[in-house]
Amino acid sequence: DLDAGARALGVSASALGEALVSRTVTTAGETIATPRTPTAAASTRDALAKGLYLRCFDWVVERTNEATATFDEDSTACGLLDIFGFERFDVNRFEQLCINYGNEKLQEKFCYDLFRSVQDEYEAEGVPWDSVSFPDSAAALRLLEGRMGVIDVLNEECARPRGSELALVAKLATLHAEDGDPPRFFRPSKIRKDVFGVRHYAGPVVYDVDGWLDRNRDRLHDDCAVLARGSSNKFIREVFEARPDAAAAAAEAIVDA
Repeated sequence: DLDAGARALGVSASALGEALVSRTVTTAGETIATPRTPTAAASTRDALAKGLYLRCFDWVVERTNEATATFDEDSTACGLLDIFGFERFDVNRFEQLCINYGNEKLQEKFCYDLFRSVQDEYEAEGVPWDSVSFPDSAAALRLLEGRMGVIDVLNEECARPRGSELALVAKLATLHAEDGDPPRFFRPSKIRKDVFGVRHYAGPVVYDVDGWLDRNRDRLHDDCAVLARGSSNKFIREVFEARPDAAAAAAEAIVDA
């Protein structure tokens, strides 16, 4: 509840409640508080939780890098690689796309380090070698992160006043239905307009786009960021002070409904 959340964040329950149910807007030197809708208040709550998680994750990564880094050429190096599982369920949503996108990036790096770079080196040195076929994630990554790929079009729909998930799928179909042989993008159903598929290196996955725009809209409002920077909890205060520009963070945030 509100009291428990306030205690965990190290802020007063009244201040947390005010930051969730209203937002301040400053125009012409005047600050005005405007109420949020219940949907916007719930999204603001979620954005604050995501913002805290993001900063905690960054803190862990930073400390891990500091602990394992070495600047002495004679020192022993320690490399860490965290690989999470590829996901394909009966219903796959935005979270599955993010996870599978991460796996495509890891697969591409693994293949480059293990196969492509070695083959290039053998060719440059004239060393005889037998070609080794391996799953290539380049085409899938172009679809996901390339110009006017899934991420680009999703962000575009989030920015449009009347953007929608159905428009997202329709645009992707227009842009990528014939892209590749076979195309990495596909439409699994002629009837359903709210799903599309991606042929990943590990296999095809059909994604349901219900709620994608809301999940991708995650801007943390300044009221919540300021509240967290005034926390009595030193850790929370410091991680928010270390990353004050919440609007620039890709994974935190919300647009008021």
